[in-house]
Amino acid sequence: GWKTFDVTNTVQTWVADPDTNLGVAFDIDPIEGGFHARQVADEMIFATNFYPETPDSPDSRPVLVIYTTKYAPSDEPHECRYEGEEEHRCCPRRKYVDFRDLSWTSRWIIEPAG
Repeated sequence: GWKTFDVTNTVQTWVADPDTNLGVAFDIDPIEGGFHARQVADEMIFATNFYPETPDSPDSRPVLVIYTTKYAPSDEPHECRYEGEEEHRCCPRRKYVDFRDLSWTSRWIIEPAG
């Protein structure tokens, strides 16, 4: 989901006195290191050049945009949207489909195998 940080006062101070601009640092501690941490880092971008015709406009300066996915291991049922029998819970689960077993690789899927 979206996390919003109101930095209006800080930015106003920076505009009034640029020497006070020491930047902003975000330290993101994932629930679990490894894949999810790398995924979050890969999806963190700075959005720029929204108004290329006015490059000095405050609107065209970098804006931090972060897209994340909620990490909810399937072995934690309280993170699921539906409480009930395990096979009916709406939870992320890892699955593997071997397309070669389905003979789909000859018509629609070239790679990956699954």
